[in-house]
Amino acid sequence: QFAIELLQEYFEVECFWDDSWQNGLVAHSLVSALSKFEPDVIVFFQVLWSPRLLKRLGIHSAVFIPMYDGCHRMSVRDWRRYESYPFLSFSSTLARKLELAGLQTLAATYFPDVVGKVRKTSIANKGLAVFFWYRTPKVSWKIVEKLASSSQWSEIYLHNAPDPGAPTISLDEVEGGGLPVEVGTWFDDREQFAEKVGASDVFFAPRLLEGIGMGFLEAMSLGCCVVAPDLPTHNEYI
Repeated sequence: QFAIELLQEYFEVECFWDDSWQNGLVAHSLVSALSKFEPDVIVFFQVLWSPRLLKRLGIHSAVFIPMYDGCHRMSVRDWRRYESYPFLSFSSTLARKLELAGLQTLAATYFPDVVGKVRKTSIANKGLAVFFWYRTPKVSWKIVEKLASSSQWSEIYLHNAPDPGAPTISLDEVEGGGLPVEVGTWFDDREQFAEKVGASDVFFAPRLLEGIGMGFLEAMSLGCCVVAPDLPTHNEYI
């Protein structure tokens, strides 16, 4: 949403949603809609249409904003196919690869505005309040539980809201560990989510890789100590 709002400050913006990330196929309805639309430029946010498809559709003026977690396996040779198009990258690691491929690249960092209030409730002799958003088994409850066994944590909030296709964590798995855990799912609104994070001392980043990392960046803006894998984009901000 922030990218749309940023563009709207300078341009008239029309949004088209692309679900090709689910099955790799660009919907005919989307192609048809774009063919009737004559923009000055098309911005591809988080999606990478192939240069062959762009040429076939007659799309010559385009800007790509790829996410590191969605394209980290692409080689320099793969990227060179996009030599006709400029890129905006929110990952310095990805930006270096794009520049190595000879692509016109603007590297940027994103620091979100503080949403909600920073309200730390823990004290030194009470222990730390922890927020863990479970999204994928690759950053599992077992990892958090292992770290908790050697730490002074007064409470753990488990945001049990996995990505599409990932299983939820069973309550039996959580309750069997003997830790002070509160389990919840989605909040009614973003402000409630931010308030819960803002009341925590430690935030566990939920994924191995990020494109930007809105979750952990907002946690940082709310004064949390972020625990994250030593991988992009986490290690580009921490």
